[in-house]
Amino acid sequence: METVVISAEGKVDRFVEEVLFEGELAVAFHGFIIHTAEDQTKIQKRYQESLKNMFSSFSEDELPPALSHYVKLISSTSSQQKARILFSLLEFGVTNNFVPQRLVCETLLKCDALVYHNEDFWCQSFMLIDKIIAGVDYKGVRDLLKTILDKAHGIKCANNVAVMSQLRAIQKVLETIFDRNTCLLPSYLILDEVQKKIPAKGSYPHWKFSKLISSFVDSFRPTAQMVSVSVFMEIAGDDTAYGKSKLLPVVGHSATLGNVWKLDPVTAKSPLRGLLPYNKELLEPQTSLLRYVLEQPYSRDMVCSMLGLSKQQKQRCPVLEEQLVELIVSAMEKSENETEAMEDGGPTQLLWQ
Repeated sequence: METVVISAEGKVDRFVEEVLFEGELAVAFHGFIIHTAEDQTKIQKRYQESLKNMFSSFSEDELPPALSHYVKLISSTSSQQKARILFSLLEFGVTNNFVPQRLVCETLLKCDALVYHNEDFWCQSFMLIDKIIAGVDYKGVRDLLKTILDKAHGIKCANNVAVMSQLRAIQKVLETIFDRNTCLLPSYLILDEVQKKIPAKGSYPHWKFSKLISSFVDSFRPTAQMVSVSVFMEIAGDDTAYGKSKLLPVVGHSATLGNVWKLDPVTAKSPLRGLLPYNKELLEPQTSLLRYVLEQPYSRDMVCSMLGLSKQQKQRCPVLEEQLVELIVSAMEKSENETEAMEDGGPTQLLWQ
């Protein structure tokens, strides 16, 4: 197997040497030689034919190491003009199906020389990825997005104008992937990767990407609102004020006994699913909602439905016990302060029913 890899690398070496080679006269009179457009076209076609023959000669096992060696040679090329020729030839190979798009993208992203300090190689690599990523299947795009986000995290926020070209290059690729019209990857999967990557790193990527990422995440807020219900009460002192946009169940009405008002019996949190950008208050324990329902007459069935409790079995529910204790204490305090209201059958008396 090792012999095969060396043989493949040897072919790549010969091809790259052919592209980079300049005769002694060409080097001596480099500033005086002017190539016509026709000459350039002939040279380009010769290189393209050589590239086609080279990649066609590789087996399926030889192609990945050969391509990796090709990219490595590009990164070590001192001449930017020659490096761009090699990149254009690689693009030609992808366009004409000599090399798979996904393999090229993965090879470029895995190259050790792909660091933002290496400006030209970085920019040319992401420019090529942006051109050919449309030919990658959605699973491949998702894997590439993970690596690209890691690369974006590698650029420190303190770097500003000095690395603006590198930032624009990687931002262009992210914009292409995030664009719903290109249909490269389902948007929810992009959101999933973005929200998993950012908290895992403990910090947000460079400020250059903040608007792009935040706008994309915010575009899912209407979806998050559709699949959740704002069932929260704003508590201010001893008074309970219900916001205009807040929804509360009508206790005793059959339509409210669905899954909309379900709460976790341990934490009293709403069972939200997925990594949608839910409102912060939706992620907190909904003890205010549970207490509101408990305060209503004939709320037993509603409470059991909300917490998933069975009336036929004896179950302990710490969240429910805690709210019942608080409700009893509250009723006792109000009874002491409103003795006359209790005698007249006022609202305080309903708390004991």
